[in-house]
Amino acid sequence: MKLIITYEHDVPINAFRWTPHAYRQPLHAHASLEIGLCLSGTGRFYFGRKAYEVNRGDVFLVNNEELHIAQSDPDDPSRFLFLNFDGALLLAEDPGLLLPFAYRSPRFRNLIPAGSPLAEAVGPWMLAVERELRDREPGCLAMAKSALIQLCGLLLRHYNRELTAEQQLSAARSANQTKALAQLVEKRFREPIGLRDVAEELGISMSRASRVFRETTGRRFADYVALLRVQEAKRLLAGSDRQAAHIGSIAASRASRRFTSPSRTRRASRRSNSARRSASASRNPPPDAQIVRSPRRLPEKNAARPSRTMEASRTREDG
Repeated sequence: MKLIITYEHDVPINAFRWTPHAYRQPLHAHASLEIGLCLSGTGRFYFGRKAYEVNRGDVFLVNNEELHIAQSDPDDPSRFLFLNFDGALLLAEDPGLLLPFAYRSPRFRNLIPAGSPLAEAVGPWMLAVERELRDREPGCLAMAKSALIQLCGLLLRHYNRELTAEQQLSAARSANQTKALAQLVEKRFREPIGLRDVAEELGISMSRASRVFRETTGRRFADYVALLRVQEAKRLLAGSDRQAAHIGSIAASRASRRFTSPSRTRRASRRSNSARRSASASRNPPPDAQIVRSPRRLPEKNAARPSRTMEASRTREDG
């Protein structure tokens, strides 16, 4: 089951506390990345065919593809703090920060055990993210983002030390290619662009470009381009006097999976403007406009019949 995640803030980070059920629910996944901290209680955490015992202070990493679910001990229910965030947030800062989440699930250990130096270091940063988003003090979104980046930096350093030299080289190459992909897309997302164009410009195969981008960001290439275009539309709405319908039509055209050409976008925009002007004119005619109606023509038999006034006049004359 794939869950759809929405965010309450302009910065795509959620922080929430949750007590798992005492019975095992269906496994699920989501496009966002997630870090869980057990605040109290015990239970189990399932990742595909893997299962971990849960204790207070344990930290769990969840990527965007692995099916997972937590379960509480009926006699000692666990309580978690979860941070849920969009991988694009880390991609914009440093693609290397995504590497701890770009794991192959069968070989990866999701658990950072309580009492370990890494768990002791990560926990306070998670609580700091939650506090900033909860209290909403001035600058809270920047502070929450900064705290998340700090803890992801700690994760990167930890997991990088556990890799072999060959794995570190492969990870660095993937991070560099992802960074080059992201920079190129951010430079050209306002124009028609496809994965083939980007791969050719960077000198790599389409399959390699697609795999690297998906593994490090958790997104399909087309979805990431669409995300940038929607964010651009939001920015235009916030800082422009252009009508929402006009900006929305452009965003919708650009965000389609078949990337729309500029000429087609302009035609769609002109059609939208023309329709809006016509609708406005019909609702609000000019003050000096006069509605002219053609005279109603009476049937011949009614026209030939004398009116009651004429008949009364003739009666008086005859009398």
